[in-house]
Amino acid sequence: MVDLWLMQSHKYIDIALEEGFRQFSWQVAYILKSKHELFSWMRIHTAAYGSVKVMMIDHSGAAEYNTFGSYEKPTAVYPTWTPDDDWDTLVWLLKNNVGLDEKICSDENVHPQMRPVFGQKHRVVVYWLPPSGPERQSFMMQMRELQLEYPHAELFVSGANRFSDLFGIGLKAVDYLPHEFTVNGLRQKRIILPSGRQLHENNIHNPRYSDWFDLIGMAQWEIASPEDRIRVCLRSANWANKNFELVTPFISRAPTGGRSGGAGFNTVFMPSEYVKVSDKDFVLPAARRRVMRNLGLNVTGLDKFTCDTCILHNACKLYREGSVCTVKGSDTVALADAFGSRSADVIMTGLSKLVEKNAERLENAMAAEEAAGEIDPEVTKLSKTVFDQGVKLVKLIDPTKAGGPKVQVNVGVGAGGQASVGIAGTDPKQLMATIVAELEAGGIPRDQITGDMIKGVLRSMANVGQQQALTTAITKNKTIAGTST
Repeated sequence: MVDLWLMQSHKYIDIALEEGFRQFSWQVAYILKSKHELFSWMRIHTAAYGSVKVMMIDHSGAAEYNTFGSYEKPTAVYPTWTPDDDWDTLVWLLKNNVGLDEKICSDENVHPQMRPVFGQKHRVVVYWLPPSGPERQSFMMQMRELQLEYPHAELFVSGANRFSDLFGIGLKAVDYLPHEFTVNGLRQKRIILPSGRQLHENNIHNPRYSDWFDLIGMAQWEIASPEDRIRVCLRSANWANKNFELVTPFISRAPTGGRSGGAGFNTVFMPSEYVKVSDKDFVLPAARRRVMRNLGLNVTGLDKFTCDTCILHNACKLYREGSVCTVKGSDTVALADAFGSRSADVIMTGLSKLVEKNAERLENAMAAEEAAGEIDPEVTKLSKTVFDQGVKLVKLIDPTKAGGPKVQVNVGVGAGGQASVGIAGTDPKQLMATIVAELEAGGIPRDQITGDMIKGVLRSMANVGQQQALTTAITKNKTIAGTST
């Protein structure tokens, strides 16, 4: 499991303590803005719960305390890093544990709140993340790769809020701010289910999601107040921390929570494990499928691939936000097994590298085949592999580019000089023929089309949707062929 902390908790600390949380992080800028004297405030609220951990994060370091301590005696002071800092600095911090450097830990010229404590764990705190969207996704994949490269160290990522990032990419430590709040502390009347699906208050009582409320011991129809919404978020995070990556479906338990004598929720709410059924036997509910068919909603090539694009997500207990489908018979079961993760971002990153590597192998094999003057069946087999991997990659990056049963790769320059790539056709030979035809249509004579050009087209499959990169590649190919405009 991930070492889970709660972020900026001054508006929900009592609920968090009731739900069993004992680790709280704060960014110093937020503390100053809220005008709290943190230690006194925390002691008032946590006195009945024993020792509670507090981490204060700032550019000078992340100081960890217990609530019985003082500002002058942190239990650890971890180095911090933001995306504005030098990348090499982060790599150095992951390679070198400052908590084992006696000189750094005993430097009297550094205030105790900023000085590492000798023997502290090897942790680096990363905060001030890029804004949500593609930039954040790319950054989180970089964090994952660093954590894999330096397993002896611990990356603590502060400020992520997607469950797929918090619990689905292999991070060791994170903090979480309930979806009821924005990072500025404003209420947005939103919850998150254990699956990672976010619901605005208008959808909270939608019966399609009742199974997920039952799972965390909440009575769906009683959820009305901000406190209720916060409790849903916290229980969902607790469940996801244990189970987000598991592919075993569950059988819903009856709710064990609900009102308790008008004095709030019963805090003994969640089973340590849910009731499981074999994933080998799990299929989507027949009743739900019949209802969908009656409404004219049929499964298409875009469904049972990624959870977020699947029309069946409301019927599926294997749904996870930001993940690929692991329902029996779906194309992505093997991908999840091969990459050891359900995260679509993780699989997409790995698959793009695989496509690039196999494209290089294919180019070398095609050159050898041409030199030998005879058809090599291994080349045909490899080209099919590249083709299949490319199709799956495109569906992960942008499912709308891979809909339908026929697949063909079309490469060219459209209106406004923008490069375009589409996938259609199922024959690897047709794939190669189409690439050559589209390059010819782009103004490059067939006798000047090189293996490098074909390799470039194959590599572009790993970056479908990134129009500027494709435009640059095609312009370069024209230049090589001597036909640049």
